[in-house]
Amino acid sequence: GKSDASVEGYYVEGDDWHPGYYKEGLGVAGSGTVSVATAFANDKVQGSNTISGSGALVDGYAGYVDANGESDAYAGSENYDGVTDSYSDSYADAHFDEWYGPSSHSSGDFQAGAHGAGITGAMGGQATVAVAEEGYDDWWGGRGTAGAIGISGSKARQAEDTPRGVA
Repeated sequence: GKSDASVEGYYVEGDDWHPGYYKEGLGVAGSGTVSVATAFANDKVQGSNTISGSGALVDGYAGYVDANGESDAYAGSENYDGVTDSYSDSYADAHFDEWYGPSSHSSGDFQAGAHGAGITGAMGGQATVAVAEEGYDDWWGGRGTAGAIGISGSKARQAEDTPRGVA
């Protein structure tokens, strides 16, 4: 996965009576990701599993505060009876803008499949949450906090349920 966080200021335009100046951004931003992929196979059973998670959090007073994270994971297995594959991805971003306030977004997607002899199965799920809160501080003025988390996971299984032997 990859994640990024930044705090930026902006330039205030001047006029004939007042010079322009640079206003510092004030805030904190953080983000992180995790992804896990595992696969196993032997002559009777096989499977693949993936988990992907991303999170972002910002708290800002002035300027622009950004954080985002995204990750994905893929796993696959194969034996002479069939194949399995699973995939998961996640995304989260949080943003604060001095003029427009805080915002956040998250998503997660998954897919899984299995085919072959015997018993096959695949399943997955995703969960996301995104929150943003705006306030006012007597000293700093407008303030915003935003956070987002996206998580997804999937798994696939294939098992040969008939014994092999000499006919």
